[in-house]
Amino acid sequence: MPFELNSLAHETLAAQIAYFSGPGRRQAAALISRVGALRPELEAALDSVGAPHELVWVAALESGFDPRAGSRSGAAGLWQFIPVAADGFDLAHNGRVDERRHVRASTEAAGRLLTDLRREFGSWPLAFAAYNMGPYGVRGLLAGQTPTDFWSFERNGLLPGSVRRYATKILALAVVASDPERYGLRGLQTARPREVAEFAIPSEMTLAELARGAGVSAPSIRTLNPWLIGTLLLPGDTVYLPPGSLEPLRVAAVKAVGSAGLRSVSTRFGEELDDLAARFGVRPEQLRQLNGWPRGFEPAYESQILVPASATERTASSERPVVVLPALPFSFPDRTRWFYRVNRQDELETLAARLGLPAADLALWNDLDPRLPLRVASMLTVWLPAAFVSDGIQLWPESAVEIARPDAAAATAAPKRARASEPKRARHTRKSHAVKAGETLSSIARRFRVRVSDLRRWNDLDEDEVILVGQPLLVGR
Repeated sequence: MPFELNSLAHETLAAQIAYFSGPGRRQAAALISRVGALRPELEAALDSVGAPHELVWVAALESGFDPRAGSRSGAAGLWQFIPVAADGFDLAHNGRVDERRHVRASTEAAGRLLTDLRREFGSWPLAFAAYNMGPYGVRGLLAGQTPTDFWSFERNGLLPGSVRRYATKILALAVVASDPERYGLRGLQTARPREVAEFAIPSEMTLAELARGAGVSAPSIRTLNPWLIGTLLLPGDTVYLPPGSLEPLRVAAVKAVGSAGLRSVSTRFGEELDDLAARFGVRPEQLRQLNGWPRGFEPAYESQILVPASATERTASSERPVVVLPALPFSFPDRTRWFYRVNRQDELETLAARLGLPAADLALWNDLDPRLPLRVASMLTVWLPAAFVSDGIQLWPESAVEIARPDAAAATAAPKRARASEPKRARHTRKSHAVKAGETLSSIARRFRVRVSDLRRWNDLDEDEVILVGQPLLVGR
C-alpha cells in the first residue's frame, strides 16, 4: 500500500476512502485524470531527490495540479509554497520569476521537504501534518507524548481536525488512485502527458528573442511556463518548450557561431555533460544548445558532438576526486591502479568489457555484488596492464585522486610522528560545512562554487540520499 500503510482499518482513513469512492468520486476521478498531464515530469523530479511517486497526491490536494494556483496567504504553485518556505529551498520569487510555479524546481523542493519531515517524524501521515501546520506545531504536540504516532494522535484528538483531515485525504486519495476500479472509479480516462522539453538558457536573452529562435509565440511559452513573470531570461533559467522547437534553436546557435567556429569531437567513455564542459572550458548550456539537447540529456559515450572551435581542450582534470578504498587490499606488480567514476548509464558488464577486464574481477576489487546496480558517483578501483592507454575513456591515475581509507578513524588515533611522515597531500584537510535549515545540495554547491556531483562523491552520498540539518559535509579544500 502507498505511504507504508499496513492497514486501512483506521476510522478516519476508512471514512475518507469511502468518501472518495462515493460522494467524492467525481473529485477523485478528476484529480486522478488530471495528474496524467504532469505525471512524467512530477515523477522524474521526485526521483531526482529520492522521494516516492505517490507524493503527487499532496500536490493534488494543495493545488489540483495547477502550477498557477495561489492563495490569500501568499502561497503559490503546485505545492503551495509560502514565500519564507520558498526562500529556504532557493525558489526565486521576484518581479522576474516565481519558481514556486516551476513544475520541476518546486517538485524537487517539495520532495526534499517532505522526505526530511518523514525522517524527522517517523511516518508519512505525520510528515503531511507537519507540511500542513508547520513542523514546529507537530514538534510541540509530540513533546512528552507516548506513543508518538499519527494514529494515536488522531484517536486522542491531539491534532487539529483540519490537519487530521488533510493527512488522511492524501492517504485516501493515494489508496484509491492505486486501484481506481476496486474503489468504484471505472472507465477513467487520464489526461495525456504534455509534450515538453526543458531548455537551459545559455545566455541572457528576452522572452521575445527565445520565441523567435524557437519558432513559437511568446504567449505559448508563457502558457507552458507560468513561473515566468517578466521578459528577461538569464543563464541558469530552464524553460519548458515544445520538443520540436529545440532544433530551430540549435540551427540558430550553429548559424550564429558559423560552421568555421565549430568542430566535432568524440566524447570519452564515462564522460557526462559536466565533464565535457569542464574539458573544453565551456558552459554546459552552450553545449546543450549547439547540439539540440534538452535539460537532463546526457550524450552517449564515444559519440560525436559539436563544440566551439575556439574551445581549448584541457588534457588533465583540475578536480581531485576522493576515493574510498575497499577494506580488502590488492596489488599486482604488472598492473597500474586507475580509478573510474560511475555514471547513471554505467553497468558492470559494459564497463568491464570496455576496459577489457572480467566483470568478476572488477566486482572483486571493489567489493561489489554483481547482481546489484552500480552506485552512481562512486569511484571504482581498476587494475590495468602497465601498457594500457587511457585515451577515449575517463580514468583518474592514482596521482590525481585523494585516497581515504575505511580505517580513517584508526588513522586519526595514530601517533603524531607517524602522521607527520605522510605526504603533505594526505595530511591536507578539507573545508567542512554543517547543513542549515532549508539548505539543499544545490544551494550548498552554488555557495561554495562546486558541483553537486562533487558533493555527493566527497561525502559518499547516494543519488536518493537526503541531507539533514546539522549534517557535516565536505565542501572543498
